[in-house]
Amino acid sequence: MLRTLALAALLVAAPASRLAAQEQITNPPQLDASSPRAQRAKAAADLVLGGDRAQLDAWLKEHAAPAFDGQNLAALLDAMKAGAREILRYDDLPGGAVGVVLARTASGEPERAIVVRLEPAAPHRVTRLGVAQLTMGG
Repeated sequence: MLRTLALAALLVAAPASRLAAQEQITNPPQLDASSPRAQRAKAAADLVLGGDRAQLDAWLKEHAAPAFDGQNLAALLDAMKAGAREILRYDDLPGGAVGVVLARTASGEPERAIVVRLEPAAPHRVTRLGVAQLTMGG
C-alpha cells in the first residue's frame, strides 16, 4: 500500500503564494525515533499538540533558526486542536523535514503529520512548522 504525504497544506513561515502548490511524497523512508532529528521533531510536535502558545514560543526561542517566522503559529495550533494525539512514526522528508505522523482518530479522520523542517546539520534548529494530510493508495 502506498502512503502519500501531501505537504504544504499549512506551512508556518511560508508565503501564502507557496501554499497553493502541494508537494506529493510517496512512501517516504522512516526515521529511527531515537535519532536527533526525530527527537527534535517530536519535541516540537508535542508542544504543538499541547496547544499552549506560550510554551511553544519559549521553546522556539531556544530551538528555532534565526530565519524562523512564527507569524502563523496560531493557525497551526488551531488546526491541530482536535484529532489524533498518538505518534505513529517519523517520516524522513525532502529538504531536512520530518513528518511526525499521527494516528487516525476513532472518528475516521485521515492520518495527518506535523511537518517540522529542520536545518540539516546539528543542532537541527527548526526552520518551519506545518501540517500535512496523508492519503493511502494502492
